[in-house]
Amino acid sequence: MRAVSRNTVLLLGVLLVVIAGFDFYLLQTLARMAKLTPSLADDAVFDSEITVGLYVLPAFLAGIGVNVVSHVLIQHLTDAQRRFGQHLADR
Repeated sequence: MRAVSRNTVLLLGVLLVVIAGFDFYLLQTLARMAKLTPSLADDAVFDSEITVGLYVLPAFLAGIGVNVVSHVLIQHLTDAQRRFGQHLADR
């Protein structure tokens, strides 16, 4: 069995959220650039249902990233609460 530190898991969660944000920004930039080109093919891609499919990936990554970060924070607070309870019991 392999152990992974909380810091590593937290970094992974934050990285997923950052990647999702960058992906969202990139899609917005591409949509703006597509409107400026004379080609109608790229306009059709960004004005259709395909756009919804393109935004699923960043939403998925952000959702997983937020859940991972939340899990790490909850585990940390649970452990801190347990240590506090043990400290009070030792008194």
